[in-house]
Amino acid sequence: MVQIWIFSFFIFLGSWGAEKFTVMTHNVENLFDTKHDSGKTDFAYLPLKDKNTKTQKDFCKTVSQPHWKKDCFEIDWSEKNLKNKISELKNTHLQVNGGNGADILFLQEIENMNVLNSLNESYGSKKYPTVVLIEGKDLRGIDVAVLSRFPVVGKPELHSIKFQDVDKGVFTDSRGILEVTLKLPDGSLVTIFSNHFPSPYHGYKTRIDAFKSLTSFKKTLPEDRLAIAAGDFNVPWDEDEKHGILKTYVAPYWLIAHKIYCEACIGTEYYSKNKTWSFFDMIFLSKNFMDEQGWELNKKTITVVKGYKNQLKSNGTPKRFDFKDGTGVSDHLPVYMEFIKR
Repeated sequence: MVQIWIFSFFIFLGSWGAEKFTVMTHNVENLFDTKHDSGKTDFAYLPLKDKNTKTQKDFCKTVSQPHWKKDCFEIDWSEKNLKNKISELKNTHLQVNGGNGADILFLQEIENMNVLNSLNESYGSKKYPTVVLIEGKDLRGIDVAVLSRFPVVGKPELHSIKFQDVDKGVFTDSRGILEVTLKLPDGSLVTIFSNHFPSPYHGYKTRIDAFKSLTSFKKTLPEDRLAIAAGDFNVPWDEDEKHGILKTYVAPYWLIAHKIYCEACIGTEYYSKNKTWSFFDMIFLSKNFMDEQGWELNKKTITVVKGYKNQLKSNGTPKRFDFKDGTGVSDHLPVYMEFIKR
């Protein structure tokens, strides 16, 4: 059974007003709690003291990729490591918006509401009153989520992506598209979609199917409804260049924020084998953000967030969390932007 978790208190807290709101998306890379979730293959992210069951050992033996198999047997996902990981994420997320964090935060690779609440509590006085996560079908157990300072209107929904003629494995290695409608400080509504598309391990057609699904859900909204889609879309630069994915399946329906004004942005994910950057993490806007009335994007604020010292390696590429020294954040960098009232 799918479980829906929403905590939303209808109050506005913090230093923002009705003239501005801010948005960030971040793939936090494997934010698991320290307990096994029944029916999920979360065995790599357990404390070593709990990695002694036949079920865990049998599963780890089946992992084909040597590095992942080693992690499955050897990672000590202790309470200490989880606490350090959450602290690194907190420091990353609160470096924007005057130290308050974004007003709407899209998150990917969150295991469950338990660990999402732990992350939210770490923000202290800056924590979010609205917390949304719907348990999906990903076999590892990672989900998409939304934290916001604005109240939910209606009932959030986790949409299944409509895949066509793809390998059956993608169905157990895929996240749904989380749709949430929020009321902004001026009383207007914005519908947001949090995304984590199939990885490049799966063929490019799976991502085309996902983009088609995303746009089909957007088309069901009222014509004047503002919409934002954000997350990890998993499109490598060379795949996009070869197949014209963004040009064909995104640009006709959405504004691609980093292509509007982010000349210094080279990407959010680095592939060390080929020494290439890609914009896996993106924010799309409905085209009515360009209307004469209402909210508009402050183009100068679009940025890849990388000011926290532990986000980057010495070569300037994303630094994953290090289980030995407790530093590092994620293999993805966040994207951030601000909107202003016209």
